[in-house]
Amino acid sequence: MNMILNKTHILLIPILFSTIITWSQDEDNSNTNQLDIVDLIIPKIDVLIEDAINYNSMVKFREKEIEAKSIDHKRWKKYWTRNFGFRGEGVYGTFNKFSANDSNITEPVNSITLINEFNYNIGAYFRLPIEDILTQKKRVQRATIEMKQAEDFLEYEKQVIKETIIRNYNQLLLNKNALKIAINNLNDAEIQSKMIDIEYKNGILDLNEYSRLKNIIATIKIEYEKWKSRFLTSKMLIENMIGYKIK
Repeated sequence: MNMILNKTHILLIPILFSTIITWSQDEDNSNTNQLDIVDLIIPKIDVLIEDAINYNSMVKFREKEIEAKSIDHKRWKKYWTRNFGFRGEGVYGTFNKFSANDSNITEPVNSITLINEFNYNIGAYFRLPIEDILTQKKRVQRATIEMKQAEDFLEYEKQVIKETIIRNYNQLLLNKNALKIAINNLNDAEIQSKMIDIEYKNGILDLNEYSRLKNIIATIKIEYEKWKSRFLTSKMLIENMIGYKIK
């Protein structure tokens, strides 16, 4: 009986060796395709932070808000000048002109004539409302505070983006390395799975051992899918923040 088993093992060795070579070639191709997922060039973290800030809609909103506050600040600083100025008015049209002629006549003669002419007036004005005097400084101070608040909001938005990129970047690197390990484990498991099938069919493995090994291989496949999902999720999160694909 031992002789028969030994001969069986001897006959199986070349077959298994040949089969492993074939599977290895197939798995190399599969491995290459799977590694294409993680063999991408990730930009440096400083580049990602800058791109994310430039792409972020809230940052653009805060920048425009600062521009608006700056305009208000300048307007309030010059608000007092509205009490000084020049005023002019011009009118062209037909006017009634009254005249009186009393020369060499006992009773003066009044006459009205219609003439077309251009009338205008120019003058300067000056006002000094008490309210403007009392509130001018407070208006400017308030405008200054609002502009500073807008600048602080902008810096806060940039800080939030920076921290988010840092977390997602490190998570992406972790998931990338873990996925590479999972891919290698998966490829080894697929080779072992085929060998186990052959050994089970040839009676080398019993059902319990076969089931145990198959469960281990299934666990490895599940781990691969988990790390693949985590990697793609972290990659997409960064892409969503920077506005372009990482390839």
